[in-house]
Amino acid sequence: MKSIAATSLLAFCMGLMACAGSPTAPATSSADVTPGDEAVNGLKFSIAAEKTALKLTPIERDKSTPNSPEYSPEITKLTLTFTNISDKPIKLNLYDYAWSSLNFDLRFDGLPVMVDDLRALVDREMMPPAEMHYPTIEPGKSLALEAAFPGRIGGRALMLDKPGEYQLKVTYSPHQIEVAGKGPEFTRGAWSGAVTSNEIVFKCRVQAE
Repeated sequence: MKSIAATSLLAFCMGLMACAGSPTAPATSSADVTPGDEAVNGLKFSIAAEKTALKLTPIERDKSTPNSPEYSPEITKLTLTFTNISDKPIKLNLYDYAWSSLNFDLRFDGLPVMVDDLRALVDREMMPPAEMHYPTIEPGKSLALEAAFPGRIGGRALMLDKPGEYQLKVTYSPHQIEVAGKGPEFTRGAWSGAVTSNEIVFKCRVQAE
């Protein structure tokens, strides 16, 4: 069993975890962050962005495609942090999590944004679960994962492509491999449930000429 205090830089689209020491502290303004729900089964989940004020660059619109974007958004870094606030170790299930265990609530000025879901269209060759996909977080410790944002995370395309304010929350709800005691030994006892992050507000403005 692997015990991990903090992790940096994860390949979201591959669903693989890489251990690289302590993550960089995110530079998100507290004014742009709304506290999330309480911890669930000892696990607290939070998100942060390196930048929340993003520039939009005008692009030539594809007139042949309805609702094609008029702007290209600036890319920032999104950090997802899992914190164990209990007095016992927590084993996370991160197997294929970017595709299977994350749900995104993206809104524009408070109204739901349709997120392009490509999961049914992508023919993936799945690797079997391995012990590295089930890290243990010790009490009082955290594990952090990073990805470029906006963009594709797993099979979902999350885009901020018009001026205004976007609100983002993420829910972690891992799929379960173990059923009635079956499955690889290292999957047993993994955390289960659904925990929702705080909310981040992204303010998108058109870049001045």
